[in-house]
Amino acid sequence: MNRQHQEIQVWLEKLFGDQSVPAYELNQFTVGFLHDVMLRNERKEKECSLLIEDLRQKAEEYNAESNRLENILKKISLTSASLSKSGEMSLRTLANLALTLQTKDASDTSFILALQHLDDQIRQTEHARRAQQKILNRLKEKIKTAVITHSDLTNSLDHLEKKNIEEQPEMEKHGRDIQFIRSKVKEYKSHVKKLEGHLEKTGADPSVHHDSLVKRSEELEKLRQEIIPLRTQMEAYHGLPPDAIKAHMKLDEMKERVASLEEQLTKKIDVMLL
Repeated sequence: MNRQHQEIQVWLEKLFGDQSVPAYELNQFTVGFLHDVMLRNERKEKECSLLIEDLRQKAEEYNAESNRLENILKKISLTSASLSKSGEMSLRTLANLALTLQTKDASDTSFILALQHLDDQIRQTEHARRAQQKILNRLKEKIKTAVITHSDLTNSLDHLEKKNIEEQPEMEKHGRDIQFIRSKVKEYKSHVKKLEGHLEKTGADPSVHHDSLVKRSEELEKLRQEIIPLRTQMEAYHGLPPDAIKAHMKLDEMKERVASLEEQLTKKIDVMLL
């Protein structure tokens, strides 16, 4: 830090000249910051010096070229005073064009090279412009699609909000009905448990419970379905000739089976009615 501080002090004294250097806080941050500013300043001064030297050299070259051309014009007795207004305007236009194109001199070769370089820049610029135009067109299409999508979503949201407002009373009613049904289900479950407990205390037959009755009803329906095809077969046997002994035997067998099933069905019904 001591070396950097010495360099900064020398730079500040050179910068302020005869004026006294303002006091500043001496710490690592301040010294580092001022040292960075010093390096930047020295780099910029060096660049400015090089630029000034280049401009001075170009000015000397232009002055030398001007003197050379002036001597040539004097030799052929052609001075700016002897030029017509049109010639003076053309000469001025030529000079302005050379300055605009930044040519080294006013020769045909310099102008051709400068125009060729300018033409290359124009083509590159046009190529870049077309590429940017393609990107811009794609972005426009995306923006258009996004706008349409946003509009559709907004309309859908408005429709849903309107529908929600319209259906709100009905939904509230359904909610109340559901809540009422749930409370009734709980109430009925409680009653069923109480009644089942009462039946168990009184020694009631479990077969009269709801589950048992449902099961018996299913069995009864199954028996009824079994009887239907048997009756159909029995009716078919009635059409056999009277002298068919086997037919009578089969018919008697079917009658006995139907009677057995009907007896079971009757018992089931009697139990359910108890």
